[in-house]
Amino acid sequence: MNINIPQGTPEYAADGVGMQTNAWGMKLLLGSHRPDNSALDGRIVAAMSPQTTKALLLVLKRQVEHFE
Repeated sequence: MNINIPQGTPEYAADGVGMQTNAWGMKLLLGSHRPDNSALDGRIVAAMSPQTTKALLLVLKRQVEHFE
């Protein structure tokens, strides 16, 4: 798959993942842990429908299987 990332798009390093789910979808939070591990400082929030969440799950699963 070819992905076009526009020039100037910010990139962030993330060492933590969080998520919130409800009947209408999911919010995926990527960020960094605080030094005392009390919370996750969110950098990116991606809101997704249940269908997109399932598609992301399948893509990530395939990537992990390929990596292993």
